[in-house]
Amino acid sequence: KNKELAVLTGKTPPEKRKEIWEKEKLFFCTPEIVENDVLTRNVELDDFSLVIFDESHRASGDYAYVFIAKQYMKTQNPRILGLTASPGGDKETIMQVCRNLFIKKAEIRTEADKSVRQYVKPVEISWESVELTKDMKRIKELLEKSTERYLEELKEMRYLRSGSVKRTGKRELLKLQGQLMKMIQKGDSSAYIGVSKAAASMKAYHALELLETQGIAPLQNYLERLKKQKSKAVASLMKNEDFTNARLKTGWMYEKGMDHPKIERLTKLVKQEIKKEPGSRIIVFSQYRDTINKILGEMRKAGIKAEKLVGQSSKIEKGMNQKEQIDVLERFRDMNFNVLIASSVGEEGLDLPSVSIVFFFEPIPSELRSIQRRGRTARHTAGKVIVLVARDTRDEAYRWASFHRERKMKATLKEMQEDKGQKRLSEYKENT
Repeated sequence: KNKELAVLTGKTPPEKRKEIWEKEKLFFCTPEIVENDVLTRNVELDDFSLVIFDESHRASGDYAYVFIAKQYMKTQNPRILGLTASPGGDKETIMQVCRNLFIKKAEIRTEADKSVRQYVKPVEISWESVELTKDMKRIKELLEKSTERYLEELKEMRYLRSGSVKRTGKRELLKLQGQLMKMIQKGDSSAYIGVSKAAASMKAYHALELLETQGIAPLQNYLERLKKQKSKAVASLMKNEDFTNARLKTGWMYEKGMDHPKIERLTKLVKQEIKKEPGSRIIVFSQYRDTINKILGEMRKAGIKAEKLVGQSSKIEKGMNQKEQIDVLERFRDMNFNVLIASSVGEEGLDLPSVSIVFFFEPIPSELRSIQRRGRTARHTAGKVIVLVARDTRDEAYRWASFHRERKMKATLKEMQEDKGQKRLSEYKENT
């Protein structure tokens, strides 16, 4: 062991950390530990010639990176390096990270660049399309009609341009809700009706999204939770004939054990991969815990050794604490099971072993999260990514949204890397 290297986490007592800070030269730390030790004067940042921020896209808001960078810039000769595979999908987001970390120069390297090509392992990406069942298509139709009822009313109130569910996305509805709340704060009581209708449309829209991208079990669980909520928006939804019929049909499918065809396809593909290579490690990513539980149950029914990895407890479900997460990861590393079914907690931050295949149960519109998921494979050898997509649903829209945002991100970074882009970055910093 090199005595000049040190790892500092919350497990290291403060008095011990003070001693380590004084002795060693190179430190690997959680940002919260550095923030705490700077505040308690356990460590002086003047003593450091370089600070490296890994996963630097996190440098926003009140995250510890922002505080550390600000304090470090008060020293005599600060030098900062930020590293990330996904700084953001638009120029403003990237600039914000640069500003928060006092970055003056941006560099980009892609898989095609000569300087990194020899170190990058190839990743094969494929898309598996499935068709919604006839019963699911009927529920989809009912949920679309119930959502559009509220969208049309919001359009008539001149809050929206379109009453079509295909032309009005979740982002637009969230933006509208924010605008309406500002109107109420300014004393405009007429906005209360709009707030209720926007909330009802959001809940119906979420139900539609769950149906299309996740399946019957997650949708049924959501509808059961929805019934317990007491608000004008929910009361209105429960009186909506189309929404009621969608609830009844969902309940019927749930009782019959029917679910999204993606689950059957996923289970089949995983079995095939394990049969080809019994010692393979596989990660399945899914956004929702209800879906993760459903996938886990189906995998085990099929004789596949699988475990789940989720975050801390939520209001809805008991999660996994850090000790439980570490235990699952160690057993996965030791090949006690082949398949890890993970929520977003597995996308970055945790020390996951390299895997041969990564499955996306659904495409995600975030280019950042998509890149992080893909990065869990092809670390030492060639890897494979398989994305499940339900035809004619939001899956397809999210697939292309992520693709275009990632392409835009790379183009923005290329521009910033050029002289013109660097000049703009310097000007941006001087004016903020």
